Amino acid sequence: MAKIQTKSEIMTAIAAAAGITKKQAVTAYDELLKIAYAGAKSAKGIVIPGLGKLIKVSRKARWG
Repeated sequence: MAKIQTKSEIMTAIAAAAGITKKQAVTAYDELLKIAYAGAKSAKGIVIPGLGKLIKVSRKARWG
């Protein structure tokens, strides 16, 4: 099974790939999350190319 990456490891990889500082990578990541959360709450959701469509769905609680 693949090792789960921490947020710090992901930010380091993004920074290295984009040629930016780790702090800039964290800022960009946080902004993307804000946009994704806001978009997912809308009725139509949000499509992030290469990742998928995010939409908030209300469902009944699961049993078992």
